[in-house]
Amino acid sequence: MLKNSIEKFLAITLKKVFRNKKLSLHEPLFTGKEWKLIKSVIQQRNVSALGEEKKKFLKILKYITKSKYIILVSSGTAALYVSLKMLGIKKNDEVLIPNLNYIASTNAIISLGAIPHLIDTEKNTYGPDAKKLNIYLEKNTKIVNGKCVNLKTRNRIIGIVPTYIFGNAYDIDSIKKICKKFSLSLIEDSAEALGTYYKKKHAGTFGSAGILSFNGNKIITTGGGGAILLKKKKDYKLAKKFIDNAKKLSATEFNYYFPSFNFEMPNINATLGYSQIKNLKKILEYKKNISLKLNKFFLKQEFFKFNIPESKNVIWNNWLQSIYLNDNMVKYRKKIFQYASRRNIYLRPAWKLLSNLDQKYFKFIKMNNLENSKKHFERIICIPSCSQTTFKAYINK
Repeated sequence: MLKNSIEKFLAITLKKVFRNKKLSLHEPLFTGKEWKLIKSVIQQRNVSALGEEKKKFLKILKYITKSKYIILVSSGTAALYVSLKMLGIKKNDEVLIPNLNYIASTNAIISLGAIPHLIDTEKNTYGPDAKKLNIYLEKNTKIVNGKCVNLKTRNRIIGIVPTYIFGNAYDIDSIKKICKKFSLSLIEDSAEALGTYYKKKHAGTFGSAGILSFNGNKIITTGGGGAILLKKKKDYKLAKKFIDNAKKLSATEFNYYFPSFNFEMPNINATLGYSQIKNLKKILEYKKNISLKLNKFFLKQEFFKFNIPESKNVIWNNWLQSIYLNDNMVKYRKKIFQYASRRNIYLRPAWKLLSNLDQKYFKFIKMNNLENSKKHFERIICIPSCSQTTFKAYINK
């Protein structure tokens, strides 16, 4: 232990675990066999919307998530956009989202003419604070003709989009109860949570829709891409129209149901996803192994807590590891980032709180108390969570 030197202790520990001179936050993890499959698809010129590899990718995704209907799209943000559009969202409708959050849900909501409505996180986790939210909605909303109406703005609150922060799960049951009580739709931003389960049920399968991301920094990647997880066939059919320019199938002419976009994932991206998802079990095992190694080093130190403790109901995919600074260590936060950067170790703060974004561009309605998310932001530091070097060593041992 390096007494009173958090930045040195953290840097030395991370170098020991990952055995690399330069540490990224989260690298794509490849076995080396992906190229053979991708090369075959290129040689067949089968790189666009349709392909056997895409069907196989979907089949495995359905098996893992137990989601009846899945649509592959061009990004996680596109998946959020389509999921929200399916609700029949209208101008000035409000959507509840966590203040501690990535920008994707905000962008999707604003793009549809609606308004993000910020809520707080729990004190001891990064999930939505269900108790605080329940009290807040009781005081500030009223059910009118089966719709939840904000008493201050007179706008409809159409739903909630909670986020699985760093891939970890939260008490989704309590959020579902709130949705039922206040006539809210539930869309799960499970972009980071492939392989995460709550009460043995996969993330993104509790609400009317859930989304996944396959960006380059996720558990598995398609380069860029995402998925929409759906329960109902009618929702699946509607979503298919939204992602395919709302085309009417015809052998002789082009016709369209309504204005829409092309959000479909190309087969070449799905091919990379298929080659990756076949190794998901190994990747998840490796990620858990990394977490256990880090925990062993971090167990007896006075600087920070390591990760959010997993509850008995959660199986976490260990996507992104983080530390949580003790109160007396917050003053060293900037020094930690600077020290790590000079040693080629990439650390990242939590996302900038949505309530602190430039108000010229981002207009929010806010819960009156966002103290938990503010405290979390000051204390969270995301740390390197994998490396190609240690992954290859792990799968080849």
